[in-house]
Amino acid sequence: MRGTGGVTKGAAAFLGAWLALAAALDAAAASAWAREPAADENRAAVVVAAAAKAEGEGTPAATVADLLKAAGAIKRESVGKKGEERRAILERAVAAYRRVAEIPSADSKSASTALLRAGSILSTFRDSEKALECYRSVVARYGTERENCARALLEIGHVLRRQKALDEAVASYGECAKSFADVESPASQSLLWAGKIHRQRKRHAEARAAFRALVTEYSEPASRIISAYDLLAQTYLDENLPAKAKEVMDEVEKRFHATSESPDDDDDRRILASIRNMKTARALEKAGLMPKRPAPAPPAGGADDVDDDEGGGDTAEESNDDGGDDGD
Repeated sequence: MRGTGGVTKGAAAFLGAWLALAAALDAAAASAWAREPAADENRAAVVVAAAAKAEGEGTPAATVADLLKAAGAIKRESVGKKGEERRAILERAVAAYRRVAEIPSADSKSASTALLRAGSILSTFRDSEKALECYRSVVARYGTERENCARALLEIGHVLRRQKALDEAVASYGECAKSFADVESPASQSLLWAGKIHRQRKRHAEARAAFRALVTEYSEPASRIISAYDLLAQTYLDENLPAKAKEVMDEVEKRFHATSESPDDDDDRRILASIRNMKTARALEKAGLMPKRPAPAPPAGGADDVDDDEGGGDTAEESNDDGGDDGD
C-alpha cells in the first residue's frame, strides 16, 4: 500500500530515522534520499557508507543510535517476504548491524546490541559459526553491558545445543545463570535449559538442582516457574518415585494457592490452566495419587510466556529467533 506521493509507509518511517544523520551524510546525498527513497539494498549501502564515514569522524552516540535504528528498518523490510527475497534483505540487515558495531566511537550498548541483533538473524539461517562469532564478541568486548552479555550467553547455549554440543551448551547456560543471576529472564531461561539437557541425559540430580534453583530464585513469569516445577517433578517420575513427584505438586498448590482459590483476571486463569495442565498432574491423577480435575482452557490471548522455541514438549523459550525486537 502506498501513501502520499507514492512513498510506502515503511519508507516514510525509515526516512524519519534518517533525519538526524546530517552529520554522517552529505547534504546533497540526504537531499537526494528525501526526494527518492531507495530500495532496501541501497538503504543497506547507505547505512554502511554512513558508518564508514562516521568511523573517521568520531560519530556522536546519537548518530550511532540512528544508524542502529536504520539497520533495524532494513530488517523490518523482510516482514511479509519469503524465501530468497526475505533472506537477501536479512543478510543486508546483518551487514548493516555488523558495520555499526565496528564504529570505534560507538557506545558499548549500541555496539553490543547491534552484534546481538546480527547474531539473532544469523541464527534464523542456522549459520551457527557466524552467529556464535557475534554472540561471543558481545561477551568478550562488552562485559559492562550485563543484559546484553546475559542474552548472548543464553543464545550461545541455544546455538551449541542445536549443534548437539551439549557439554558446551550447559557451560554457557551455567555461566549465564551464575554470572548474571540478576538479569532475570536470560538467567532463568538458562537454568530451565540446563535442567532439560541434564534430564535428557538422565543426569537427574543435576537436572533437579537446575530446576530447584529456578523456582527458588525467581518468581516470574509464572508460566516458566510452573514449567520448572513440572520438569522437576518429572525427574522423580523418571526414576519411579511418584511420592516425591507428589511432594513437588503439593509445593505448587501451596505456592499458587491464592490464585487457584479465586482467580481474579485472565493472568490468574492462565496460571490456573497451566497448573492443571502440568504433565505431572496428569500422570499422578492416572496413578490415583491426585484427584482428577478438569483442565480448563486458558482465556483468549494465550499463555503469558511461551517456553517453546521450535515446538514440542522438550524445548523451552528462546529469545527472538526471528531477529528480535529492535526496540525502535
